Amino acid sequence: MDREYWRRRWREGRIGFHQEAIDPHLLRHLPGLADRVGAAHPPLRTLVPLCGKSRDLLWLGEEGHRVTGVEIAPEACALCASEQQLSPLSPPAGAERAWRRDLPGGGRLDLLQGDILDLPTPSPDGEGDAGPGWDLIWDRAALIALPARLRPRYAGHLWECLRPGGAMLLVTAEDDSAEREGPPHSVPAGEVDRLYPEAERTELERYEQDRSDGDLTTFTIVVHSLIRPAR
Repeated sequence: MDREYWRRRWREGRIGFHQEAIDPHLLRHLPGLADRVGAAHPPLRTLVPLCGKSRDLLWLGEEGHRVTGVEIAPEACALCASEQQLSPLSPPAGAERAWRRDLPGGGRLDLLQGDILDLPTPSPDGEGDAGPGWDLIWDRAALIALPARLRPRYAGHLWECLRPGGAMLLVTAEDDSAEREGPPHSVPAGEVDRLYPEAERTELERYEQDRSDGDLTTFTIVVHSLIRPAR
């Protein structure tokens, strides 16, 4: 991951990807995915890669889930910890710093500062820092933030983090313009299939969206669910 690039973006306030509201795709599709992975009631162990200071983290925790956000930029982590009232704790393996907030109803929000690729993957016996793997991975803008050369490694690592029978909710952007440079990068559905060849992929939404933050103008948003087959 290019830490310095993302640090500059946060220092300069170029964070058009940040949303103040809870992501509507998450609101619409979390209940169905929870049913699908066999965990219709909290808690779902939920991983949010490249989380920034997303409001989704606290919302998931307040819904009773055990959510862990991972972010590489210290500036974003500091803002997230302050705004979401997190307390520091000793970082687990693979993290540089860590914060936590316990929430009513059994929910919990952990924030880890570090590279998502350094996060431990589950062991076959389910022991260790990674436990048995994550029930849900929420990737709203992580995959499309990465250049093509990093996406296979990133996707392979996340797939290993997801437990058998678990689900990923993934949002991608598609753009036919050859002149535009990301991020966000265009990741068509065919590339998603190549990156996650074992997944049972379902396209949940596809629509055109205009944007005026200087990154993209008009592009296609695609929302996917990816189910990892149970053993």
